[in-house]
Amino acid sequence: MGELEKKTGMRENGSLLEDGISVILCTYNGATKLPQTLRHLAAQRFADHIPWEIIFVDNNSTDRSTEVAKAIWADLHIESVPLICLRESKPAKYYALQTAMAHASYQFFVICDDDNWLEPEYLNRIYELLNRHPNIGAVGGQGLPVTDADRELPEWFFEYSEGYAVGKQGKQTGDVTKRGYLWGAGLGSRTAVYKSFYEKYPSFLLLHDDPSIMTTEDTEYCLRLILRGYELYYDEALKFRHFIPEDKLTKDYMHALYKKNHEGFVVTGNYYLAIKLFDNRGRIEPVNKLRLMLLTPLRLLLARTHKKRIREQTIISYLFPSARRKNLVTSHVQEFVRDKEIAAYTRSTGRPSRTILL
Repeated sequence: MGELEKKTGMRENGSLLEDGISVILCTYNGATKLPQTLRHLAAQRFADHIPWEIIFVDNNSTDRSTEVAKAIWADLHIESVPLICLRESKPAKYYALQTAMAHASYQFFVICDDDNWLEPEYLNRIYELLNRHPNIGAVGGQGLPVTDADRELPEWFFEYSEGYAVGKQGKQTGDVTKRGYLWGAGLGSRTAVYKSFYEKYPSFLLLHDDPSIMTTEDTEYCLRLILRGYELYYDEALKFRHFIPEDKLTKDYMHALYKKNHEGFVVTGNYYLAIKLFDNRGRIEPVNKLRLMLLTPLRLLLARTHKKRIREQTIISYLFPSARRKNLVTSHVQEFVRDKEIAAYTRSTGRPSRTILL
């Protein structure tokens, strides 16, 4: 069995991924939230019989989350849909996702957080979109906020709602690749592609000293998809309710949330620049490369802010990958872009160049 089969759905045991959906449900001490989440999953409707499963990962909980999940699912009597319960001791959703993906049986997956209530047509619609459009790497929907009983959303909430995976992810249904990311909440994608990326290239966020930036793992996955030629797609008909408890509706929590996302840019920023720099062959066009080689050192010298200096230093790392002062993340990103053995989408007519003048 060769690399081509691995790129198109080969499982570790040698069998092909089956037609269907694996719902990835990860939790840390989510026992009180799981009943509603599982009830909404039980209410999913499909136009045709599409096999699906729930991969439940207990990320080192101490509140009997697994026992609660098993009991709720048994009470719902959905015998045709297995609830596969796993445990991951390393804290961080990234590790829980790796554990889940290693056990996923189906070609598509949907991430359903323990506080996400998917509308009845959610899984069916994602299946149809991914099945019909091989160019789509990931699909995202619209998050609607739900709070504790009688709790009103604070006035500042909607200005910062995106950090809570609430609101629309595009002006209208369609390609949102230029946005650069979709929320992990409610994300639908391709199991073989995810496995292909991460089995060979574990998250580059792990290269950074601060473990809190692992919260941006969903952004990193979307950026990897773009670098490998896939599109991001938003469908406003895909709706899920996002339950937000009272303790998360404080300004302190909101600021901490945005701080983590901002700090993750120390890694994801390298991806964003790579998307702008590299063409569909993973190269910088010669004319643009010469221009950047002449201008970037000057821009670095004249940079007045730390952010601009980092930007120019990153471009230099891409221009001169063998330089003594190497940026480890850019080295790995460049290797990832050029790797012919991992999953990629290329139109038969050839993808247009992504190169943008910087």
